[in-house]
Amino acid sequence: MAAKIATIGAWLGELIDAHMLRCDEAFPHPDDCPPHIVSEAHGTRANIEKMHSVDLGTGHLIVIELDDGTAFDIRVNTHGDAVDRRETHERMPLPRERAAAVIDAASRDPFGFKTDLAAQMTPEEIAACRRYWSSTAPGSWSFNDVVRRCAGAA
Repeated sequence: MAAKIATIGAWLGELIDAHMLRCDEAFPHPDDCPPHIVSEAHGTRANIEKMHSVDLGTGHLIVIELDDGTAFDIRVNTHGDAVDRRETHERMPLPRERAAAVIDAASRDPFGFKTDLAAQMTPEEIAACRRYWSSTAPGSWSFNDVVRRCAGAA
């Protein structure tokens, strides 16, 4: 089933990317082009600044960042995964290998100082860890505890 999840995730990403391209090429002058996202019901208009997708192994994640600074996730799971909220919450925001690399890089500061784990991470990785931290992690956990759990160290 993983191949089908990746296919649907890639298709959604390509669909959004094609839509953005059509909007950006609609008129010769960039200021005349329509926004990527329009909601007449909510009076919302925004442009997509960045979009990327990640194969989670058990699902697919598409992250969209808008020009107003907000970011959104679109998760593609099989129907059973989407219904089982407990299983969704158990997914770690970073792959084990990446979390271990972040911890290793933070402990090997060239000047011998211990650096913050977040300094070794991309903004998308930080956002994913913070979302997991705020929605799932016990109240006594720190941001670093989430990264250590992803690496299997906590």
